[in-house]
Parts: sequence; structure tokens; C-alpha cells
Amino acid sequence: MIKKLKAIKDTEGGFFNTWTETKWINASQVRKVTKYNFHKWCFFKVTNYETNMDTFAKS
Repeated sequence: MIKKLKAIKDTEGGFFNTWTETKWINASQVRKVTKYNFHKWCFFKVTNYETNMDTFAKS
């Protein structure tokens, strides 16, 4: 599994953490999930969740 974290500043005084997770399902299909988490005032909530099942490995 590959995880990448980066912080994005916003105008409300908080920031977003984004990361992409890649999971190999089999030899011809992988799943990429991009998650966005918003952090502000020590609170945590998930603001967006996107799944892409249309990525295929080519041999």
C-alpha cells in the first residue's frame, strides 16, 4: 500500500490532509482511493471520499 500525505492550507484557518491509497486487487486491476481530511481547532472530519475502480494494470 502506498500512502502520500500533504497539507493544504485553506482560508478558514484550518488545513486539509490528503493521501492516496493504492491496493492491488489482482494482476489486472488496482484500486486508488483519494481521501481528504479537514483539521481545524483540534476537530477531525472526513469531507470527501473518492474511489476510482477504472485503473487497470497493463501487461
